[in-house]
Amino acid sequence: MDRRAFVMTAGAAIPSLIFTQRTWADDDKPPAIDDDLVGAFVGKSHFEFDTVRAMVKDHPQLVNCCWDWGGGDYETGLGAAAHTGGEKIAKLLLDHGARMDLFVATMLGMSGVVHAAFEALPEIHKTRGPHGIPLLSHAVVGGAKSLELVEYLIKQGAAVNAQANNGMSPLIVAASIDNIDAVKLLLEKGADKTAKDAKGQTAKDWAAKRGYERVVALLEG
Repeated sequence: MDRRAFVMTAGAAIPSLIFTQRTWADDDKPPAIDDDLVGAFVGKSHFEFDTVRAMVKDHPQLVNCCWDWGGGDYETGLGAAAHTGGEKIAKLLLDHGARMDLFVATMLGMSGVVHAAFEALPEIHKTRGPHGIPLLSHAVVGGAKSLELVEYLIKQGAAVNAQANNGMSPLIVAASIDNIDAVKLLLEKGADKTAKDAKGQTAKDWAAKRGYERVVALLEG
């Protein structure tokens, strides 16, 4: 029996497992989560660990809720933590049942997970996270623990100058958080020092604004 025949036969035998979807009766359907609560949770998940921890305690179902910032730009709390380098928040959410994805695995430096994903889907580096943020930028915000993945992703074909919706490239991200090792590596791999974000700021501008003198000197070289 070929695979298609098997699936169709199994489906006929156990339709509840394959071809049907559970529907809630009116009297046992869980109440909808307030939209404002979801939006607040995702917003806080970018940086505010204590607030997120309290919200998860009170509303554990929030860990997998999505917020649409507009135009289908959906983001979960875990997605927010992933692109801001929020390791503590990410681990808290994962411990409470948040669904692991490639972006948070990259930020956390989980090389085995990332390598396995690329073995299965070699073009996955083209996938963007919330706000159009490229996978490479998630590796950058992870710091030292994910530096190896910065080089790995570039070897796999990730565009070194890919920009998010706000125009920030991986180099601008690295400069904005004083990740000098990532700045060095990205420059070696051809990152454009003159690239500007949506507000016209370069990587050097970000570093100078935040007082990262070593990064400024590197970008002036």
